[in-house]
Amino acid sequence: MHGAPKKQNKLTLYIGIALLLGIGTGFLLNKNYVVFGSLTPAANMPRSGGGSYGTILDGTYHNSTGDYALSGKATFTANFSNGIMGVTANPVGTAGNGSIINFGTMTGSGYIDYSTASFTAQTGYIGNTRFSSQGNFYGPSANEIGGVFTLTSRDGGAGAGAFVGKRN
Repeated sequence: MHGAPKKQNKLTLYIGIALLLGIGTGFLLNKNYVVFGSLTPAANMPRSGGGSYGTILDGTYHNSTGDYALSGKATFTANFSNGIMGVTANPVGTAGNGSIINFGTMTGSGYIDYSTASFTAQTGYIGNTRFSSQGNFYGPSANEIGGVFTLTSRDGGAGAGAFVGKRN
């Protein structure tokens, strides 16, 4: 007798990165991030209860000391009853030489738009840096989320990337 099939924990979302090289035009590299997937239909967006989504971060950051690959995790907490989206993000930048910028734990909130299955969430400045995000709900009943984020630093540093994750 065969056992029950194993549950798959795979995401159905994909992060796409568009590279633009501009040799001789004042910049060397520009990356744009986008998330692909099947949006949750507006009629299927939950209007009560809540959910927590564990996500991974992938992006780039640049400041006066150089370029950094961004990684880390973020947790988005949806309160579907009142249309609020909370965020706790922990981005980390790693340079090619191995030096690390730990941006710390950044917390904030934003709003859910049921009609477009989308949301925004932003933190205040934590130390010198702010995390801002906008995303969408994916899957038949808001099972997953994905979107883009920016890191803005008061010292002129800036970063961008994408996040994907599923409901815990």
